[in-house]
Amino acid sequence: MDRIPRFLPLLLASVLLAACVSRGQFDQVSTDLAAAQQRADSLQAELDALKAEAATLREDLASSEEQVAGYEDKIAQAAARARVIESIFLPAIRGEIYAMSQAEAASLFLEWGRLVDETGDQRLKDSFQAILDTGFATDSVVDFLTNCIDGLMQSLEGEA
Repeated sequence: MDRIPRFLPLLLASVLLAACVSRGQFDQVSTDLAAAQQRADSLQAELDALKAEAATLREDLASSEEQVAGYEDKIAQAAARARVIESIFLPAIRGEIYAMSQAEAASLFLEWGRLVDETGDQRLKDSFQAILDTGFATDSVVDFLTNCIDGLMQSLEGEA
């Protein structure tokens, strides 16, 4: 029995010493921890910068989408005006207008009115109405055709 108490403090001391960390190991772990924290801070700053860049890119994309929608509207306006011009000039160039009956001419004129309404251009609508109001006076027809061509050019230039 005397032997057990003598070895007990030695056994306890060796267990306690094994659980202790040397100063060198502690310093190394502290240095590693500081480096890891610095790396984490650097990565967080990089992440924040990338998030800000992504937000800017989203704003740029939204702006570009708005521009595209604007261009699509301008293209649609130009196409509507081109349909008006085509529906007037093609029958005239082909000489079809001169061979039409009164009913066919009236139908064609109503089609022109529908196409003019599709443009959404009030100036064009007003000049088309002036043709009716003046009984197809030459000046009103020329004014209407001029407005058709001017409107088409403006929509192609992006001003309409």
